[in-house]
Amino acid sequence: MTRPEEARPDWRDLWASGDLGRFCFISLGIILHASNETMIATIMPGMVAEIAGVELVGWSLSIYEIGSIVAGAAAGRLLSYMALRTNMVIAALLYAAGAALCAAAPDMHWFLAGRLLEGFGGGALVSLSYVSIERLFPRDIWPQLFAIVSVVWGVAAFGGPLIGALFAENLSWRWAFGAFAAAGAAMALASMAALRGPAATQRK
Repeated sequence: MTRPEEARPDWRDLWASGDLGRFCFISLGIILHASNETMIATIMPGMVAEIAGVELVGWSLSIYEIGSIVAGAAAGRLLSYMALRTNMVIAALLYAAGAALCAAAPDMHWFLAGRLLEGFGGGALVSLSYVSIERLFPRDIWPQLFAIVSVVWGVAAFGGPLIGALFAENLSWRWAFGAFAAAGAAMALASMAALRGPAATQRK
């Protein structure tokens, strides 16, 4: 059955109001998480050649997922104590700190510690992205926004290995994590401007 015309989202109006731009910003958290998750596949050879620890390679993805699951589950609860914007800033800073630690890691153990921090930050960013859709956007466009989020996740996950390969080939694996650290820090700063209004700044 076709939806009534008045129930369909007007994307031009959403862009003019700033809602669509805000949604694009929120989607950045999913891009950071999903692309970093799969990037490891193409930077691993160069990384192991430099810092060794091949026996711990399997943990580089597993510990990231562990951090993501724990943070994703906890993020919703933390919203009872801190505002959405505050949670987003903290999650982005955790992600940035983890990526920076990975970039500077002298050995595999430090690298895994960074991956765990990245997982905490990335998992929280994903969870908060879904919460943001519910809190910041009209209910009648939720289905479209959640559908777009699924596409964003798939494209980012698919592009992660390509990003890693480009850095590994032209710069180094450390630069790849350095770029993600900078992106996480930029997202934390931008959250202050992009997430406004009582739904984002007041605790619920």
